[in-house]
Amino acid sequence: MQVAAATVGSGIPLGLVPGGTGNLLAGNLRLPRSPAAAARAILEGTPLTIDLGAVERADGTHYFAVCSGAGFDARLMAATGAAEKRRWKMGAYVARACAALPSVRSARHRVTVDGESHELRAAMVLVANCGELVPPFLRLRDDIAPDDGWLDVLALQADGTWESVSVFFELLRRPRSGSGRVWFGRGRTVRVEVLEGPPRPIQLDGEPLWYRAAADGSRHRVSEAEARRQRQQMGIVFQQYNLFPHMTVLDNVLLGPRFSQRVSAAEADQLGRRLLARVGLEAKMSAYPAHLSGGQQQRVAIARALAMRPKVLLLDEITSALDPELVGEVEDVIRSLLTDRIMMVIVTHALRFAREVAHRIAYLSDGAIVELGSPAEILDRPKDPSLKEFLRHVR
Repeated sequence: MQVAAATVGSGIPLGLVPGGTGNLLAGNLRLPRSPAAAARAILEGTPLTIDLGAVERADGTHYFAVCSGAGFDARLMAATGAAEKRRWKMGAYVARACAALPSVRSARHRVTVDGESHELRAAMVLVANCGELVPPFLRLRDDIAPDDGWLDVLALQADGTWESVSVFFELLRRPRSGSGRVWFGRGRTVRVEVLEGPPRPIQLDGEPLWYRAAADGSRHRVSEAEARRQRQQMGIVFQQYNLFPHMTVLDNVLLGPRFSQRVSAAEADQLGRRLLARVGLEAKMSAYPAHLSGGQQQRVAIARALAMRPKVLLLDEITSALDPELVGEVEDVIRSLLTDRIMMVIVTHALRFAREVAHRIAYLSDGAIVELGSPAEILDRPKDPSLKEFLRHVR
């Protein structure tokens, strides 16, 4: 989908080969299923308009052409193994779904459609731009089309096997505006938030961190070797720099790749020099930390974290120990990283900077997330009384 989305408006022809989710899209577009007929359709080059849903994530914009799900649907997709899908195709999902019905539980969601919020209890929320989920057996509504310019939202409320089966048969009746346990919405921008439910494991690129779930539902900590591998996917920049004072700037940056990731000396040296140039310190490679300003030391610390090629960068109050005139040079480095689409988690009291660079802001109090939302929601329209009081004091 990412490749296809990049060609939008370019005039480059694309052929759709049914398979997996492509089967759903092919059915909604009424494309032929047989290879020979599909090849003829591609050669004819008949243009078709397709709505693309877009989801903004830390690593960029992700597109979907059928549906994007939260709740039971997302858990079902994750729990069905690749070998099962290759062997049983749609039957693999059906078998998993039937086995999971007793554990289905509704949780409180906030669904915002074109700025209008709705709080719903739902076991599954789908954002779809195609009406048929299992063509041609199950159609959500008769007026959903893959080229109508709208995203349609479906929320299903169910707890346990009986209610899950009931809501499925309610869907078969194709309710136009939603009734009973089915809720529909339609708009051009949609946001789905899960407000409650069981704790979810921390994941990085879909991989659970630190623990693995056993068949009986218990959790077991991964081995130390596995935990070390996972830690190497994260870069940390501390408040107090934590550079080794007896090592040069370049040697501080090279240390992690050389001894943790076993990168060759030549490759690590090339990487370190490139990163120090990236943060504006190419002239300081042979200097020692004591000869640098606080802002320069913090930029070395950022380059050191980036040298591990992390999937996520954790930054802990990285400007709070700096003199005011040095804060800007560190913030400029963080701004430059936004173009790299690297995921960053920043702990900060600098609200102006947070508003500028953040996709989402979480307000923490007493070790818990009190409120979570977009910069405008958190900083301009706070709901929590303690957050309102905090903003009143810091502004």
